Amino acid sequence: MKKMMQMNDKAQRFVCMLLCGWIALCLYSCHDGQLAEELEGTWHTSYTMKDENGIPYTEEQKVK
Repeated sequence: MKKMMQMNDKAQRFVCMLLCGWIALCLYSCHDGQLAEELEGTWHTSYTMKDENGIPYTEEQKVK
């Protein structure tokens, strides 16, 4: 019985830590959309991907 309670305590601690981490992440990223809308200017990015034949190509993206 005591061993079962120890396992239950470990599971409860794990779930509690997981939940706290998830809540912290959510609270930290609450205003990302608002911050992105407030940024002015033109943003440019490029990244390399592979097509279905494995041939690499570069994709470019501009956001105003």
